[in-house]
Amino acid sequence: MKTWHDFYKNRINDMYKNHINRRYKVFIDFIKDRINKLSDEKNIHEAACGCANISYALKNLGASVSISDICPDMLNLAKQNMDCESYLLNAKADKFPSGALMYSHGLLEHFNDEDIKDIIKNQLRYCKELVHYVPGEKYKKPSFGDERLLSKNYWGRLCRPHKIIGFNNGYDLILYWDNSKAF
Repeated sequence: MKTWHDFYKNRINDMYKNHINRRYKVFIDFIKDRINKLSDEKNIHEAACGCANISYALKNLGASVSISDICPDMLNLAKQNMDCESYLLNAKADKFPSGALMYSHGLLEHFNDEDIKDIIKNQLRYCKELVHYVPGEKYKKPSFGDERLLSKNYWGRLCRPHKIIGFNNGYDLILYWDNSKAF
């Protein structure tokens, strides 16, 4: 059986980084916009970073970027890609570095509804703004693994983000929470 590490180990290269920058431009630009609107505190964290290509795309914004993943092999791949503070963390249960913004690209769709709620609740304890990318229902099959391809409406009912943005003709979704008043 192929692992996530096997799936991504050949994707630490400029060609894949360029693909990420094009395919997820709306997601990356949304995070850039949020970072630019932050006050003096510009600590950002990518949870479940995979190979950290989103963080790599954001690295030149003057923000302090940290990354985490539950899998040591994936975190090692990410560290090949990104020179930054890194943590071996479970998104559902562990304490995250506190900061202004936390984001994930491709985390939530791997969990059941209750785990998704637990992950979001846990992450909101440690950040002012939370941004998640999830693939939408227009994808006909998972790219690799156990992804749940849910509709925009389902995500809205499930985890009540403050904003949901569809992009790439509705194939991809951004889920956003503004926690700054409660932080």
